[in-house]
Amino acid sequence: METFVRKLSTTLMGAIALFPLFLAARARVESSATALILEDVLVAPFVTYSWVI
Repeated sequence: METFVRKLSTTLMGAIALFPLFLAARARVESSATALILEDVLVAPFVTYSWVI
């Protein structure tokens, strides 16, 4: 059971981490400058957090 919970939380973390990338990719189509800022603001905390794990 514990491994299932661990896998589930890892999957959730992955989904949460990929979501800002998806948003940034959509925003980049609209405006690359805005997307770069969005990417820095949204992705950096997730990248930092994933290194902690």
